[in-house]
Parts: sequence; C-alpha cells; structure tokens
Amino acid sequence: MIFDLSTPQKSIWITEQFYKDTNINNITGYFNIAGQINEQLLVKSINIFIENNEILRARFFLNEEGKIQQKFLNYEEEKIEIIDLKTEVELENLKVAISKRNFEVLQNKLYSFYIYNLNNKSGGIIFSAHHLIWDAWSMSLLINDIANIYYSLINNEQVDNSIIRPSYKEYIYKEKKYLEDAKRAKDEEYWTKIFSEEIFIENKEVSEENIEARRKEFILDSKMVNKFKNIDKSFLNIFISALSIYFSKIYNIQNMLFGLPLLNRSNYFEKQIVGMFVNTVPFRIDINKETTFKDFLDINKKNEINLFRHQRLSYEKIFKIAKEKNSNIKSLFDIVVSYQNARDNRQSSNLDYNTGWIFNKCLSNSLDIHLTDLDDTGELKIFYDYQTCKYSEKDISNMHDRIMHILEQVLKNKDILIRDIEIVTLKEKEELMEINNLKIPYDKKKSIIDLFKIQVKERPNETAIIFEDEQITYKELDIESDKYAQVLIDNNVNIGDIVGVYLPKSLQLFIAIIGILKAGAIYLPIDISFPNTRVNYMLKDSKSKICITTEDIFKNISTDIKILNIEKLEKNTDLKGYASRDINETNRMLYYIYFWVNRWTKRCLDKP
Repeated sequence: MIFDLSTPQKSIWITEQFYKDTNINNITGYFNIAGQINEQLLVKSINIFIENNEILRARFFLNEEGKIQQKFLNYEEEKIEIIDLKTEVELENLKVAISKRNFEVLQNKLYSFYIYNLNNKSGGIIFSAHHLIWDAWSMSLLINDIANIYYSLINNEQVDNSIIRPSYKEYIYKEKKYLEDAKRAKDEEYWTKIFSEEIFIENKEVSEENIEARRKEFILDSKMVNKFKNIDKSFLNIFISALSIYFSKIYNIQNMLFGLPLLNRSNYFEKQIVGMFVNTVPFRIDINKETTFKDFLDINKKNEINLFRHQRLSYEKIFKIAKEKNSNIKSLFDIVVSYQNARDNRQSSNLDYNTGWIFNKCLSNSLDIHLTDLDDTGELKIFYDYQTCKYSEKDISNMHDRIMHILEQVLKNKDILIRDIEIVTLKEKEELMEINNLKIPYDKKKSIIDLFKIQVKERPNETAIIFEDEQITYKELDIESDKYAQVLIDNNVNIGDIVGVYLPKSLQLFIAIIGILKAGAIYLPIDISFPNTRVNYMLKDSKSKICITTEDIFKNISTDIKILNIEKLEKNTDLKGYASRDINETNRMLYYIYFWVNRWTKRCLDKP
C-alpha cells in the first residue's frame, strides 16, 4: 500500500531538496551500557525493535508524477556491524564519523545501527536516522525499548509485549482526516491573522555552502534553575522572552519570529508511536518597551497557548500565507529555540547506562538553541548550534552572557520595564571604561585646530579617518576642510556663529565639522532621521547662520536659513585654502546639541 507523506515529513523533504547530499537531516545518538556487553543479545534487541516499529521499514520513492510517497516493507532480520574499540578517543571519532554519513533517501533504508565494544569494559549502540522517519521523542522511545528488551534477554525473561508500538500509518490516516476537517480552516484563519500586521523577517538566502556549524554548551546549575521556578512560568517562556529582548535591543526591532519545534503529539496514543511528528512553526513576539517583564511573560504565554492550538498546519501552508503578505520572504525564521525534556526511564531501569546526542555539525538556520532537561540532576543544559559563516564562538559567548544578564535582572525584579533592562554586562562596562580612558596630556593653551595642524605636519600621509570602505589622510583632511572654512567665511559666518550640519554619517560629515571649527564657528549636529518639524525647530531656535547639507536631504525643510550644498562645493575646483583666523579657542563653545529625551521618564519630547 502506498502512502503520502505526513505534514511533518513534507517539511523535512523540502529541506532535503535544498541541501541534497548533506547530513543536515541526520539525527544521531548513542546508548552506552556500563560493563561488558552481550553483543549477540544486543543485536537481537535491535532487531526486535526494528520488527516492532514499522516506520523503520519505510521506503520513499517518486511516483510517475514526480510526487514523493512512501511504502512499508515486511520485516527482515538485519545484520548489525560490531566494532571493537580500544580508546575513548576512537569512540568519539566513530560517533562523529557516523553522524556525518549521508543517507540516500530514495528507495533505501534511512537508519543505521552500530554496536561498539570498548575493551570489554563497556559498550553500546550508536544510532543514526534521517529526520523523515525520526524525531527526538522517537529517540527516547528507542532507548527505553532497547534497554527493556536487552535487560529481559540477558536475564532470560520474557520480553514485554507493550513494546509492540502502534504503526506510523495510524498517524498518516489521522493527518488525512485533518486536511479535510473544519479545524484546518480555523488554523489557516489564525495564521492569516498572525501575518496580517507588519513583522520583521530576515531574508536569508538558502545555500548549501553556508551550513557548516558548531556547538557551544553552557550549563545552568540546579541552584540557578530553582530561581526560575519562582517566576511561575516555563523556562522556555522565560528564556525566549529574554532572547527576544536581547535581539530587540541589538537590532532595534519591535517584533520578530522564532522557530518553535512543537512535539505535535496530541494524545497518549501518538506519544507511543515512533516516527516524525515535530512541526516547527513561527512564534511571533511583539515588544512594547513600556511593558513590564512580568506582563511580557503573560502575553507570550497566552500567545504560546494559542500557537499550540493551531500547531498542526504545515510549515508550507503557513509560509504561503506569509508570502501573500510579503512576496519577498525566503523563510519564516532564522533562529530556532527548542525545549527538550523527553526523558528515558533510566532512573527506573535495572540496567546501568547513559545516553546522549551527537551533533552532526550542519545547520539550515543561522542559530538553533536547545534547552535540554533530560535527567534528574536539576541542571539545565543550553546548546547553541551556530553557523560559522554567521557567528563566531566569541559572538555566542557574548550572546549567552548578555541573555544571562537579562535573566539576572528580571529575577531581581519581575516588574522591571523592558526599556530599563540592560544588555551590556558588568564585565563589558568595565572593559568599555578601560578602553575609553583616553586621558593623554597635551598643551591646553593650544586649540583643537592647533593640535590637528601638528598631526598634519607630523604624519601628513597617514590615515586620519576611516568610514566603511573610505578613508582620508591628515593632509587630505586638512585641504578639504580648508575649503569648507573658506566658504563659510565668504558667507559671512563669524566667530561664535552656529552652523547646522544636516548630513548622514560619512567622511564629508567629519570634514565639515573640522571646517566649521577652522572658521571659528560652532557646529550643530542634526540627525537626518529627525522629523521635519524638529529640524525646523533646531535651526530656528539655535539661530543658525547657515546649514551644511544636500538638496535632497533639505528639500522638505521650510526655513529661510541659507544652505551650503556640499554637492556643489565638491564640484567647485576654484576653491583654494582659507585665510587663517586668529581664534582663541581656550574657553569657547565648539558644538551646540539638543537633547530630545526627558531624563526622568526617558520618553521622547516634541521640544528639547
């Protein structure tokens, strides 16, 4: 009998098409048994598991129309490779090698078992499977079942029939009913509403070349974990809220999407099935800086509950809905946050063993963060899997430190406003203070321009300013700023007059400021992002004599002030140096700045 792919399988198949001939969809883990192992009974345990779980016998193929489908083969006993090892290093190398082995998806089995024996002192299984047939929950079922089967066999006990699990076919049947159900229409309505308002989505080009990834691990001890229990929210909710605040402050954005892998097993029956169920859906977070962290958690928790209610709609359909709003998007999210607490029955098992995941060092997103609580130690591990083309190890360490700094602040005060939460750590503050400790002795009788002229004389051809891919030497800066100074003097700018500088960040901005100081005037910096009313107010209130800008920037400003267009100035080849003014700069004003924020409420004002 032929079956279509389930919704979660379809998502994995699409990923497989983008990253062909890679191990990006491999899920690999190990099951290590203390003491000498019985290799043949372990082989038998694995075969019983394969026989009892039909998804392992799934084979995928393209039909005549080119559509991917699957069929399930009858069970046949398998030979399992047994590998003898001498050292732990050999074992670790073997784990990595197996995690990197690609699966040929079409017409082939999509899993592999290897038994290893480490000097007859310990041994176990390394298992790898393609995401089309497997998820993290399935891994915990595998470990529980094989541990129980193996223990029964080595003790000559009857194998428990409860390990005969329901078939993945049952889930495929249920999926088909969902596609025809009214519930799907409600889910589509929910996701249409999510994308009805504008949202920040980073457009990342999908490329097989940038999937190389590394992992950085951090551990929260039980003492730290217990502190979060006082907040009365899940750690996933707390962490993703802190993470969103971090990115909001770093990138100055008010909303964002994170990928959230959901178990997608809605009842006890589905939790007994081995197979691919996980559906990674976009989780929208909107940030209002005037909200308290406590209220922010409540909002995110409510949205998370709504997300769970509508999690069954496929990524492809959600993406299509989002694309109707924004046709340029290439993916819904580039950062995924998962919470993994699918524990095996190690504590209740009579078998002494340990387990773990093996990172395959490939990633389709720029960052996957895994919060793992898989044992009873009370600790919580945080794994940052990151693309090396996007992040460095130092970037990840800094990110984690800042997120922890945010969490420390909210643990002290849940009612703190989001705008008052700091992301710069105490260590970073100390480093910044040290870096900016630039006290250098100089002749205080000399003006800034005098000091600048000394640098021009001593190092004329050395670089004075670098801006992006442009740079200028001290000599060039001196010559160019002379032109500005002379034009200002020719336009009756006197010593002590205010000159507006209404330019974007550029080399010309720095040249203009030095030219203004050479003319003996005071510079007034004006941000080009300011609204027109604010620019008009600043120029009028300061009684600026002239404004250095461009026609394009200044075109919507309604004022009678004289304009110095730098575009015309640059084209004027007749301009020479300027006649130096006798300026006593020891105590004179150099710049005039408006502050547009109330220092008590930190809110923007209409007037300074």
